[in-house]
Amino acid sequence: VIYKNESTGVSTSSTTEEAGTATGSAMYAYASIPTISSVTLPTQNLVAGTNTLAKFSVTSNGGTVGWNRIVFSLTKTSAPTIANGAAFSLWNADTNTLITAGTATVRDTADAATCLATLLACRFQFVPSVEQQVSGTVNYALKATVGGTLVSNDYISTTIAAPSVFAVPDDYTAVAASGSFAQTYAGYGTTPSFIWSDISGSGHDVASTTVLDWNNDYLVKNLPLDSQTVTKP
Repeated sequence: VIYKNESTGVSTSSTTEEAGTATGSAMYAYASIPTISSVTLPTQNLVAGTNTLAKFSVTSNGGTVGWNRIVFSLTKTSAPTIANGAAFSLWNADTNTLITAGTATVRDTADAATCLATLLACRFQFVPSVEQQVSGTVNYALKATVGGTLVSNDYISTTIAAPSVFAVPDDYTAVAASGSFAQTYAGYGTTPSFIWSDISGSGHDVASTTVLDWNNDYLVKNLPLDSQTVTKP
């Protein structure tokens, strides 16, 4: 009997069915997968007050996809300030509806819950109070209340990164814990910036520790997104 590993092309022979079997590569099938795409900002002008810092879409390919965490990475000049996580908000841009936050926090190199003048980089983590499910395409807008004394050419740039390596599907808590959001910004490693599910597990739920249908951001199409920038004229 000849056995062939289709991944490597290596063959081996055996006189029995069990012995000498070439080891194959694991394959995973998903009921649906997400695509994240940038959407044009309503304005690229930075002002004191409410600004749309990022606009993007989530599209389901196949069946419905769910998501339950997004981490936005920001770089900026020193003048613009965002006081805390509550100063950010995420909206369904199609219905102009605020998505209620379960957790909305900012982290920086000192693990401070602000994005103030002394910080030129910070991250904002958004976890909705209820898992968001997408069938088709939904457009989203990240808004923030910006303070500080702005001068010409001050800016804020925002992106969704993709720092994770492949991991097998798991329960939501395990995927969310696979990288610590609070760790040093410059080396935030495997922290998933987008946690999603194909909703294929029986009894699918964010809280379940036995339904293993949640995934990190590895190979999510278009991640990392190109940065979107608002600038003071």
